[in-house]
Amino acid sequence: MKKHLRSRRPGPLGVLAALPLILNTCLGSAFAAVPAPPFETGQQTCYDTSGNLLSSCVGSGQDGEALAGTAWPLPRFQNNNDGTITDLLTGLQWTQDGNAPGPVACRPSGYQMNWQASLNYVKCLNTNSFLGRSDWRLPNVKELRSLFNASGDVTNQATWLINNNFANVQAGYYKTSTAGVDNNATTPWVVNMLDGSVLTYSLDAASSVWPVRTDASVGGDLLPATGQTLCYNFSNGVTSAASCPNSGQDGEKKAGIAWPSPRFTVPTGATGTVVDNLTGLQWVRDGVTAPLATCQRGIDGSMTWQVGIDFVTCLNSKNYQGHNDWRMPNVNELLTLSNNSQVDPYTWLTTLTQGNFTLAAGTSPYWSSTTRIFTDNSQAWTVLLKQFGSTAFGSKLTNTNYVLPVRTAQTGSTTTYKPGDVNQDGSVDIADALLIYKYLLGQQTLTDAQKALADVAPLDSTYKPAGDSVIDYTDVMTILRKCVGVLSW
Repeated sequence: MKKHLRSRRPGPLGVLAALPLILNTCLGSAFAAVPAPPFETGQQTCYDTSGNLLSSCVGSGQDGEALAGTAWPLPRFQNNNDGTITDLLTGLQWTQDGNAPGPVACRPSGYQMNWQASLNYVKCLNTNSFLGRSDWRLPNVKELRSLFNASGDVTNQATWLINNNFANVQAGYYKTSTAGVDNNATTPWVVNMLDGSVLTYSLDAASSVWPVRTDASVGGDLLPATGQTLCYNFSNGVTSAASCPNSGQDGEKKAGIAWPSPRFTVPTGATGTVVDNLTGLQWVRDGVTAPLATCQRGIDGSMTWQVGIDFVTCLNSKNYQGHNDWRMPNVNELLTLSNNSQVDPYTWLTTLTQGNFTLAAGTSPYWSSTTRIFTDNSQAWTVLLKQFGSTAFGSKLTNTNYVLPVRTAQTGSTTTYKPGDVNQDGSVDIADALLIYKYLLGQQTLTDAQKALADVAPLDSTYKPAGDSVIDYTDVMTILRKCVGVLSW
């Protein structure tokens, strides 16, 4: 099936002209739906345990071979030539200046701010309609972390972003709107824009600030929400939902794709696994027992990085739980198991209602398949599931950590979707029209099944989709007409 534009059919400019009216009518529709797989990390090369570049990734079991996740559009970033840049992967719009731009009055303490000052700074930007917009927010931890690129030629995240038309990005800590909880209440989340680390940091410490907003014109926020529903009260030091109104914090904004309920389900016939309904990832529930299906882990379940990759290879040779496509998760996949309303992912994930995982109770982290591109490339990224869900890293050669295998769950072939339901979320809405639009612009890929669902025009004599084996802008307009109620099927 090819992209094709016939005469007398609307083109991209015609669709754009119609969008303001459509958006006003359809804004209540969800822009994205679950499952929402994590994005690729950007890593396409592989390295041995000493950090040497491999001539090929084939058979390595590493992130650079699997390339798991939603592929990045090319180009990744769109310069709007108005002081903003839109990330076409996430649907987020950032100020082009990455160092607290805007009126000087909005940053009385300077470019580096504590947490309270950073929240007040963003409110000031909105009061002043900075760059003609009044819906800026302090990014949550997932939004800020989405700028991470694990590519083999990126040793400094700030430099990479500056090379992609951003300016003044600082190679250090940036504040997020995501509060810590309980004993971490005074340490909200930050992201290190030098290497992409995610960690908690004192609310009184000064850090850089970078405002963001959702760009509805390219599909809205395509990142899942963090799960945070609580906000920090600067008066009494308590984190609660009652402190959220007008706080500007993540617990108030709840930006991103809402979590499904239930979040996890145990698939029939594979009770040793659990499917995350938010991401579409299927996880092995046992992340510590040694051995598993006669495949050897370390004595306590921990192992070095390469032994961990070999362990997953062994599970595939045993067709564990009916599948032979298990992999060591990349760092983006592993981070999806965080719930920022909880003290740590461990306590949450090991409860019966959240998949009943069996995880290591100690402080050792879980390996990812993603090499940390820094110094000598002999380290790999890890996630501390028992310690807040922050990132860390370890020597591939000497550190012993745990492994939680994952695979991409396959959609059942018995599911039937309505014509036009391109994202297969059970409804035909503006999100589907935007997917086709981005596909026609070369910014989005579609599976064969999605292409078949996108082919809705022309309509038959009963005004139902007939299709013509051509995907073009008429299909976009037809779905938009259904969105505003002109058509119904």
